[in-house]
Amino acid sequence: MNDAIRDRRSSMERHLQTFLLAVSVGLVGWGGNKITTLSEASIRTRAAVESSSAQLRDLKDDMSGVRDQLRDFYLRSEAERVHSELAAELRRHDKRLLDLERQTHAKY
Repeated sequence: MNDAIRDRRSSMERHLQTFLLAVSVGLVGWGGNKITTLSEASIRTRAAVESSSAQLRDLKDDMSGVRDQLRDFYLRSEAERVHSELAAELRRHDKRLLDLERQTHAKY
């Protein structure tokens, strides 16, 4: 009877060990799958961040180009001021030219 109990007990221990080994292998496989999934997600995230960074750099370059172009243009108020100054200077030159023409015609 002791032998039968011992055989049954050792048989149960082997079944339990097999079950625990199967659970352990399953957990290791599940963990490896999770690690692989997370590393793939990390790679995709890193690629997306690098792409976004490149797009931001391009936008910054474009914006600096636009700012450089804007420096070449006047604001409306400044353009009106420059226009009025140039118009006044042109009127002075016209008046001076007319005066010189009159003086020249008066002498001859």
